[in-house]
Amino acid sequence: MTEQFAHSFRSHYGIGENGPNNDVVIGFSTLQILLAPAFYGVIAAGGVWSAASHSFTPPELTRQIKQGPAKLVICSPDIKDVAIEAARACGVPLERVVVLESEPWSFKSVEGDIDLFTEKRLTWERITDKERLENSLIVLLYSSGTTGIPKGQYFPAADLHIWTRE
Repeated sequence: MTEQFAHSFRSHYGIGENGPNNDVVIGFSTLQILLAPAFYGVIAAGGVWSAASHSFTPPELTRQIKQGPAKLVICSPDIKDVAIEAARACGVPLERVVVLESEPWSFKSVEGDIDLFTEKRLTWERITDKERLENSLIVLLYSSGTTGIPKGQYFPAADLHIWTRE
């Protein structure tokens, strides 16, 4: 499923098309079991994952979309209205807001015209070179904002230990 999502992210939205570590995708979701394959699918496509708190208001999500800047927003059905409002405020087309639903399984653009479930696959590149790992940006994490506005911090693949196994 990770490779299927990676294929959809690349073919429908161009994630990773111009090289790895450039295209930010925001995950804005409540408890969705399909969020894990979406996370890994973004990385496999060459994108950068940026999780947003499901409790965000539209202005808070807008700030994170702009800071990325995000090319795609993945949301769950229960908070899609917040994602839509934030996307509009940033000028992100609604075809780039994708609703992920785990019961029943569904992964479509908010307008429903792009279905991301596919049998096609994009196999992710296995990176074993330590220097390249240290310079491979895959996650943009934000602080909680308890002492001010949340701030983003980039994490390379080497720090997350997901590609380092031989």
